[in-house]
Amino acid sequence: MILLYHKVHPEPLTEWWVTVDTFYRHMLDLQRYDVVFLDEYDPSNPRHAVITFDGVYHNVLEYAVPIMEAFGYPFELFVTGDYVGLDNAFDTSEPQAQFASLWELSAMVARGGRIQWHTRSHRRADDRLSLEEIAHELDVPGEIRSLDPKGCKWFAYPHGDFSAAAVELVKERFVGALSCIQGDDADRYRWNRHTVKEGVAVTDR
Repeated sequence: MILLYHKVHPEPLTEWWVTVDTFYRHMLDLQRYDVVFLDEYDPSNPRHAVITFDGVYHNVLEYAVPIMEAFGYPFELFVTGDYVGLDNAFDTSEPQAQFASLWELSAMVARGGRIQWHTRSHRRADDRLSLEEIAHELDVPGEIRSLDPKGCKWFAYPHGDFSAAAVELVKERFVGALSCIQGDDADRYRWNRHTVKEGVAVTDR
C-alpha cells in the first residue's frame, strides 16, 4: 500500500487537504504495518506501507513531519522542481499554499524524508508533450539532487497518467515510478498509489 498525500493542515480547505487530526489517526492506523521507503517496498507484502507527498508544501514540514518523526516513519517527498520556495498561484482551483524551500526540503530529509522527482512543472507526461519536452521535465537539477544523496531515484507521474513513450524515458532515469490512475503493482514503473482524502481511513483501502 502506497499512500499519496498533498497537503496537511488544521482545516480541510479542499479535498486535497487532510486535517492534522486525520493525519495523526492515519499514522496510528499504520502502526499495524511496516512503513518503509520505496527502495524496500514489496507490493506483494500486505504488511508494507509507504507514505508519499506530492508537490511538497511547507505545511507538510509544519504539520506532518513532526507526527511522522514521532512514530519513526520514513516518508517520500515528490518535488515539483520549478515551484520550490514559491506558491501555487498557478492553481486557481486551490487555496494559496507555499511550496517548501530548498532549506525546508533539506530539513525534511534530516527528519526522515527522502527526496524524489515529480517533474519540473507538473505537466502531464503524455502525448501532448514531445519526447524532448518530457525528457526536460524528467531531468532533476543538481541543486535538488544535492539535497539527498539517497534520493531522486523514484518518479511520480503528474496527474497519475502517462504515455508509453514517457515510461521508456522514465526507465532510463529512475529505478521505478508511481501512478494514482494507471497503476499496476506488477509493473515497477507503474506502481499504484492510493490518494488520501479527508474522512477516509487508510485501512479502508
